[in-house]
Amino acid sequence: AAYISADLGISILINEDDHLKIQVMTPGLSVAQAFRTAAKVDDFIEAKLDLAFDERMGYLTAQPTNLGTGLRASVVVHLPGLVYTRNIENISHSFPQLGLAVQPLYGGGEGAHLYKISNQLTLGYAEAEIIENLRAAVGELAAHERRARKALSYVGKDSVEDGVWRAFGILSYARSLTEEETLDLLSRVRYGIDRGIITGVSGDCYGEIMVAARDAYLRYMAGGAEQTAGEIAGMRAARVRTILDRYRAQG
Repeated sequence: AAYISADLGISILINEDDHLKIQVMTPGLSVAQAFRTAAKVDDFIEAKLDLAFDERMGYLTAQPTNLGTGLRASVVVHLPGLVYTRNIENISHSFPQLGLAVQPLYGGGEGAHLYKISNQLTLGYAEAEIIENLRAAVGELAAHERRARKALSYVGKDSVEDGVWRAFGILSYARSLTEEETLDLLSRVRYGIDRGIITGVSGDCYGEIMVAARDAYLRYMAGGAEQTAGEIAGMRAARVRTILDRYRAQG
């Protein structure tokens, strides 16, 4: 079972890996804010339920890596510059020694250029320490990404810009798009908007298309009717075109 708040920012999963999993999502690097909200929910629940807690070990969880505070803090970052310059693996390999992991958000691929950085261990760390370590690591990643983007302004500039415009053209005119393909192309377009390669289109289109590109969303919009993979791909392409046209008109 699951509880989801009206604003979708809070969810509580019941009997997943553990009896309870409290999850709070906030935009930007507002990890401390997300933690404060989660702590309030946790306090409310603990006032009514007796949770498994050991004075020496902390919260007892199904996964040993969650033992202790039980806190998993994560931030999702867009790192196309590090992917294009082929530096993402070298940089991400330095984080495990800090108790952190950097992994592609979607499976094992790097197409969407979205990476999740999160703490690997909770035992022996205070909540404030986990959050501060994560914030510092994200800041370091962001600095590497900025340097990579600056380097791409000089080395490989034509190739990157060509990829951006090809992606924009496909999203603007394609009649069939898979989910994976859309996320890859959208990342390139977002990079192009951020770097001023594409003008007249707001970067706000990124978040809207990220949602509209998902299979589950499209099936929901279809009213739950059975759809073939080809029909879903056609719906996705049409939805992406509509969103881009609207943001172009606004620009």
